[in-house]
Amino acid sequence: MPTSLRDLPADLSADVCIIGSGPAGATLARELAGHRLDILLLESGGLEYDPAAETLNEIESVGAPRILDQTIIRNRGLGGTARIWTGRCTPLDDIDHETRPWVCHSGWPIGPETLKPFLARARPYLGLAAPVREDADDLWAYTGLPAPPTRPDPALFLPCFWQFSRGRHPAEPVRIRDALLADSGHKLRIVTDATVTRLIPNREARAIAGVEAATPESRRHRIRARLVVLAAGGIENARLLLASRDVCAAGLGNARGLVGRFLMDHVRGGIAVFRPRDAGRLAPHFATRLVRGPEGTHLFSQGWRLSPALQAREGLLNGAFWLSELVSPQDPWSALKRLASGLSTGLADAARIAAHPVLLARGLWSSLGGSGAVPRRLAGLELNAMIEQVPDPESRVTLAERCDRHGVPLPRLDWRIDPAEPRTLRIAAERIRPVLSALGLPVPALADWVRAGDALPPDFADVSHHIGTTRMAADPARGVVDLDGQVHGVEGLYVAGSSVFPTGGHANPTLTIVALAIRLADHLAASASRGRREALSIAELG
Repeated sequence: MPTSLRDLPADLSADVCIIGSGPAGATLARELAGHRLDILLLESGGLEYDPAAETLNEIESVGAPRILDQTIIRNRGLGGTARIWTGRCTPLDDIDHETRPWVCHSGWPIGPETLKPFLARARPYLGLAAPVREDADDLWAYTGLPAPPTRPDPALFLPCFWQFSRGRHPAEPVRIRDALLADSGHKLRIVTDATVTRLIPNREARAIAGVEAATPESRRHRIRARLVVLAAGGIENARLLLASRDVCAAGLGNARGLVGRFLMDHVRGGIAVFRPRDAGRLAPHFATRLVRGPEGTHLFSQGWRLSPALQAREGLLNGAFWLSELVSPQDPWSALKRLASGLSTGLADAARIAAHPVLLARGLWSSLGGSGAVPRRLAGLELNAMIEQVPDPESRVTLAERCDRHGVPLPRLDWRIDPAEPRTLRIAAERIRPVLSALGLPVPALADWVRAGDALPPDFADVSHHIGTTRMAADPARGVVDLDGQVHGVEGLYVAGSSVFPTGGHANPTLTIVALAIRLADHLAASASRGRREALSIAELG
């Protein structure tokens, strides 16, 4: 079981100190637990939700509008933000790894073939059934879903699949906290209530020596470790590097001023609307289904993505598209929920319920049958898009003047929207209509902002995918960490998570985060093994 930092001595030591217990930190810790390493996993929160711990996520926002109530999108507590994760998974596309002339600062220093074996190893961590890098034909064959009788022009759009993580129930993602607790032991020590306040390098700042952590009451502890891994998320990873200024005034690993830069997220929202009655005809291309397979029942979702050819020809960013329901104000299930919660408008909601007995009966039957799918009265079907952002060095995390209760400066976010992002969404919406028409499918009405050529509307907020603030690059002049995730120029200090992504693609980041964490675990285990062999050789020579 975890131990609170309150109950431990002021001086601690470990071979590996991991900061953060979300998907990156938890995966790394569980992978390393099978090796001859003493691992200390530090988590700022506790086992359960703690409002006092969540206040440490406060930010200052000076750029494009962001969700300021961080408690609904970022969690401090065992399992990190995976505690509120929806479980949606898909890998990056091959084009995401490429240097694209029309996307400044694009290109990963590692390719899709490098990630492929680690994506396969990530499946059990995330409760995924099907292979994660197969094309649509393989996935249709695996799931048993019928392939659509027609396909979009592959020079324009390609089929896209998402899997949803399965935990104890098909509609419930894997709970990373529970798996982490099951794997903890004498070689993997989990310490809660441990907020890291600074990283401690050696005198020359060429290697890491340890970290300082505070209890909720701000009592300081020092943890000595030869290897330290920052796995606290895209905002906190950058914040801790910048705030560790004892030896380097600009922050640790920030000799070239790149820490915190290239802050990206995903831009997501509606670009067009279909009629409710179009759902059946669109289902072969855009549907979400529970599928029974050899590894149990899993949830899959279908959609389209922009083809690499269209991206190159039109100078577009990468993006994907799927359908979501726009629930009608007259929906009886919404009315029933309001009645049950005491938030009902009384007779009006009772009338909505009475007017739809068949819909309610079908929903009850679906629920009892275990599908979890409740039919709703709809106002429409929204065509949603999620696209990557341009890596912009001026979109960044810096330090504010205000500090949290432990004396660490708050992160200041200057998040920027590039003109290429609304342009990509508008062109995609315009191109998809004739493609649907050519396939004999319903054609949606464009969203007002698309038709008018306006800027992104306010409901296109960030989706809490904090990407790029410690980007990976072979050249220290272009990134904060090297190909193994080690901070350039600081031996033994590593970063894990989406902050190392050079670009974000359209994919939700968790699958790639876990794959990279497994890759980093292999690297750290091999490094430790080499270190032990070298120590033995020196001892023999002596």
